[in-house]
Amino acid sequence: MKIKITVSKNELLAKLKAVSKVIKPSNIIPDHNSFLFEIDDYLTLKVTGADEMGNITAKVDCAISEECELSFLIDAKLLLDGLRELPEQPIILEIDIETYAVNLIHQSGTYHFTGRNSEHFSKVEVNDPEMTTIKMDAELLIAGIKKVYHFAGNDEIRPMLSSVFIESKMDKLTFASSNASTMAAYECRTVLSPFEFDLILPVKIAKIIAELLHGEDTIQLLITEKSVAVKTDSKAINYRLIEGTYPNFRAVIPKGNDKIVNCSTNEIVSALRRTSIFANSNSRLIILQAKNSMLEISGKDMDLQNSAVEKIAVSYTNEPIQIGFKSDYLSKCLETIDTEEVSLSFSEPSKACLITPVGETDGKLTVLIMPMLVNI
Repeated sequence: MKIKITVSKNELLAKLKAVSKVIKPSNIIPDHNSFLFEIDDYLTLKVTGADEMGNITAKVDCAISEECELSFLIDAKLLLDGLRELPEQPIILEIDIETYAVNLIHQSGTYHFTGRNSEHFSKVEVNDPEMTTIKMDAELLIAGIKKVYHFAGNDEIRPMLSSVFIESKMDKLTFASSNASTMAAYECRTVLSPFEFDLILPVKIAKIIAELLHGEDTIQLLITEKSVAVKTDSKAINYRLIEGTYPNFRAVIPKGNDKIVNCSTNEIVSALRRTSIFANSNSRLIILQAKNSMLEISGKDMDLQNSAVEKIAVSYTNEPIQIGFKSDYLSKCLETIDTEEVSLSFSEPSKACLITPVGETDGKLTVLIMPMLVNI
């Protein structure tokens, strides 16, 4: 017996691209190199992509010829590559329910796939009876994740430094991420109270959540001790959380930075981009020197005798200070600011600098960057 699924090529490709974001180039579990197709008694088709930490599922708008329960696997890369080469058109997936062989019939020919039984395809399910269930505005979650996820590292040994922390407490929703050299914390008002929770998302899935939820209105969060689900009408993201206690990021935010530089965000970002070109390629050291309402930004490569110096007008009335930073870290911090003016506050050349937006914003963003030693 064969089941036929009729679907728009663009619809199927869009849903497969969405769920493929979680698939690694080389998975620990071989079945995770494939897409899982599932048909239920309600004539609904779902496609799933997975890695060992979790999975993404999307509903596909289509017509199915017979009522049945069927699941099977198709090689993910092969299917995606084949669909990308087709123009938009109706296509038919013809599945042999005994052998799982799949024919993809299009206007000018047929693709044949060796489908496989899906019985060993492992998925993360979030269905603990004691789980916390919350409805929230999708844009609230997207905005918070996007403000901080750039500051996560890529440290497999220390997963906390490759994560996004999310906390709901009282009437505030807080997001934080750090790689030990830089950190961002974003806090906004919320109506989630009385729901209080905290969770630690791997940065990989945090980025995917922010991307896939774009355009959605309301989402549902299902939170257990070890996993989280993010659900919309057409998508579900189930993923394991990083276990443990997130470091107390609030404790490292300095309270006594009294040397404050206010300046144009565009001017300092542009000057930093230009002077960074001349910085040493290994140290990537950029030096800031604030003095008499001017900020001098310099990059130098002593080995090759190349250097660049720029000055921009700022608001600064304290004693002179000179401090060094990694150019790419400082650029990342400043490019997070979306207001016309930015504030940089210092205390000493060896202590953390705080970078914050000046003016009205939807929430409170605090960016921290650790300095580098400057050898004069």
